[in-house]
Amino acid sequence: MKKTNTLILIKLIYFVAALFVLSLCDFGIEHAVLMSLCVAVFLYCVFRGLNEHYVLNPYLLFSLTPLSLILYLEKVSPYYLLPLDKSTWILALINFGCFIAGLNIDCNLGDDSTSDDSIKNVDANIYNDRRLVLDSIVFIILGRIHLVYKILIGCVMPLASVFKLFAYCSLMCAMKSKKRPMIVLILALVCSEFLVDFRKTDFIFVIITLFIALEKYYVQNKKEQLLLVILTFTAALTMVFVAFPLKNYVESGGDFFEFFDSGNEKFNELFGKRIVFNGPSVLRMPYMYFVSAWTNVQYIMQTQNTRTYGLWMIKPLIGYFQLDSLFGDTYMIYPYSSFNTFTYITVLFKDFGYWGSGIGSIILGLFAKWVYRRFKSTDDALDAACYAMCAIAVLEMFFSNHFYELSYPFTIIIISFIYRKLSMKFFTNR
Repeated sequence: MKKTNTLILIKLIYFVAALFVLSLCDFGIEHAVLMSLCVAVFLYCVFRGLNEHYVLNPYLLFSLTPLSLILYLEKVSPYYLLPLDKSTWILALINFGCFIAGLNIDCNLGDDSTSDDSIKNVDANIYNDRRLVLDSIVFIILGRIHLVYKILIGCVMPLASVFKLFAYCSLMCAMKSKKRPMIVLILALVCSEFLVDFRKTDFIFVIITLFIALEKYYVQNKKEQLLLVILTFTAALTMVFVAFPLKNYVESGGDFFEFFDSGNEKFNELFGKRIVFNGPSVLRMPYMYFVSAWTNVQYIMQTQNTRTYGLWMIKPLIGYFQLDSLFGDTYMIYPYSSFNTFTYITVLFKDFGYWGSGIGSIILGLFAKWVYRRFKSTDDALDAACYAMCAIAVLEMFFSNHFYELSYPFTIIIISFIYRKLSMKFFTNR
């Protein structure tokens, strides 16, 4: 393990050194070199991810981030997109390399004899059927307290974002139990939040949790896995290209049927003159949200080049004590335009600077590797729920840094740990 980790770190040093040399050159032929390196990172993530047993692995999920940079074309919208300079490309590649290094470093501390395919199954048999049902009920009660509070009191409950994560633990436990009435009931209660407040992120939470549960506990062979991927991909495309745009259109005052009949004329009036997109119009906004974050990365480097010295990294911790509001101005970052996407790199740059931002990427890579490793090595429903939240954060790294800004990947691990300790003590005492 030590030799492997040393080799990974040596490769990372060479990679960063090559980027440093490129940073000293004029931005001419180096652009092609930087693009080639970005393509190489993307291909590595794809091929490495395809060799994993599970489809939603950190490599395939992270591959979307370098892909968003590869597909970046400022000519699509000179109004919203800036020409990217060399420093932006190098900053991106520094963090790509560091995150991948973190994913590959062996973080099985204290046990060099184990490997990814032979890890001690520490909690595989912790739940029996009764415990799964009981835990699922307890979790859904805790996960829906904030809705009851909002309906009765009329305002958002303190720590509501923490309590709502219990609902996804409940759904994972129900799915593992394989009891259909229980699954239907819990799924209905989880989706009940959409009646009060429909959020795209919450919908993605449900879809990813279901996908991971089905792949973990139901899929038996490659054919079933492929069918699951096709169905999920079809549902995702429907939501991205029809349901979400339709929701936004209706909320902005448009008519439901008008959306399909008029080709969304209101949208064309707002964005048509500012976005020159030659492909299908339905892809226009998804493309802009997919790539526009790199404009904001460069804009913040140029206009908000100040350090927060680790405040973003500890934001989840101080947020649990409701103290993050004391640093409100410090945590403010301003986008170049109405597309308020920043990638996961922006807050790392604010914390550690240009070359130091890679430190944050290594830490996130190590964290994702640890959560994924535990997910693979155990049959525990809580470990699967924890990985589902981590997978969502990795998936959206091209969009934002959900680890530090929303902190749910850390939060669900903490509440799972506390619940495990309390429930095990309760059942032991009995």
